[in-house]
Amino acid sequence: MDSALIIEICKIAAPIAGPIGAVSWAILKYKQERLKEIRGRAIDMDRDWLHLREARQIIDREFPREPNAIGNHGVLGTKIIPADVIIERIKNPEVSSAIDSMLTHFETISLAVICGAADEDMVFELMNVSFLRYSMMFRDLVKHRQANEHQSYCIYMTHLSKKWETRMINYKSCFI
Repeated sequence: MDSALIIEICKIAAPIAGPIGAVSWAILKYKQERLKEIRGRAIDMDRDWLHLREARQIIDREFPREPNAIGNHGVLGTKIIPADVIIERIKNPEVSSAIDSMLTHFETISLAVICGAADEDMVFELMNVSFLRYSMMFRDLVKHRQANEHQSYCIYMTHLSKKWETRMINYKSCFI
């Protein structure tokens, strides 16, 4: 809802509700529409996750889950993979592309959440386990690239994964 529409609504509603009531109503409607919009983006991001199916399959083949490993956030089968192991495996272009696609996807989601373009609670509910699993698996690779290539590499994903790991300690659904 843009500002021109808000002004038009105020013009129509002002004689009935008074100027303050009309402005309050317009602001409320704007907030409702904005929330609907950012939650819609969260759903779209979850749909994008389906496009990464091939990348997930390659990663899961190259770095299988370990049945007894439990990550900091309680995701079974997850462990941090040392950077040197990953660097050796990404000599295979297929593996390199899959990891880059996954990390880029999660960095984009993280940026959208952090800047408020996507609803954090919705994204968390939809993707927390996968997001935390892959961000944990590749944590050493991200640190290696931050130290050796670019210090802001996956910086948003790193920030959000730390925040969500803490959030998972007392996890309860936001919507139930």
